[in-house]
Amino acid sequence: MKKTSESIVSLRGSIRALQEREGQIKNNRDLSDEGRRKALVAWGNERANSEAQAEKSLKFDTDLLRGEYEVWDRKRAKAQNEAGAAWDYSRLAYEGEAVRARVRMVSENSPGEDLGAIKALIGQAAGSGDQHRARAWLEIGAAALLDRFGNSDDLELKMAVNSFIRESIKQLDVILTTPELTDVEAEHDELTGWAVELKQVVEETGAFFYPTNQGPLSTPDPFNRLLEGVTIHKDKIPGGAWTGWKLRLEISDKPLPEGEIVTDKQRRESLGLSSSALGELWRS
Repeated sequence: MKKTSESIVSLRGSIRALQEREGQIKNNRDLSDEGRRKALVAWGNERANSEAQAEKSLKFDTDLLRGEYEVWDRKRAKAQNEAGAAWDYSRLAYEGEAVRARVRMVSENSPGEDLGAIKALIGQAAGSGDQHRARAWLEIGAAALLDRFGNSDDLELKMAVNSFIRESIKQLDVILTTPELTDVEAEHDELTGWAVELKQVVEETGAFFYPTNQGPLSTPDPFNRLLEGVTIHKDKIPGGAWTGWKLRLEISDKPLPEGEIVTDKQRRESLGLSSSALGELWRS
């Protein structure tokens, strides 16, 4: 995957040189007023040429980013569709109802011991080798624990439940993630890093060439317009208790055709399967 072009390195160097030259002209006591005026005019012409080159270079890189994102988005859609198609959702619905019934029975018959009992049942299912049963318990059973004990006033209990939820999500990740989804995620991380760098360069360049056009009420300059539709989200990493943040790139001006992506969540909903709290945390 192509990174920010070498021209960006040159652009940053040109801006630094222009800033230094402007300071030298303004602070040179040996220059007459006329000499300073002529030097600033020449500097302004150089600045205008640099601005045109900067906009050209940054447009090239932002267009390249958009193109790479569109290719990635289609790979993501294909990987998600194939991963979702591998599951028998009627079987998942059956296993889900069995989990709910067992959780209700445990909670009613052993109200003081349901935490340990449900954790044990989840562990048995996760190690059973039956992927559909394991998924149902890891999603619905673990979500039941989160709902039941996740907001407990007992700090030690709450921390233990959150720790167990994080482990359940890791096990669910292993079950649901295919090699193709892993590759897509790695490519997304690389794209996001590229976008973060490019966004910083665009903002630095806009601030230099349009220093009075900053702030929420300003009119977008030509550089800021290059980033329209490019959003870098800061998502909380799931897992019950706070576990950190993850950056996520989204470019909204190149949507896929309606109906092209068929996600696991959509398949579940088409069969009337209610989304579990854990499943929502794990993957939309």
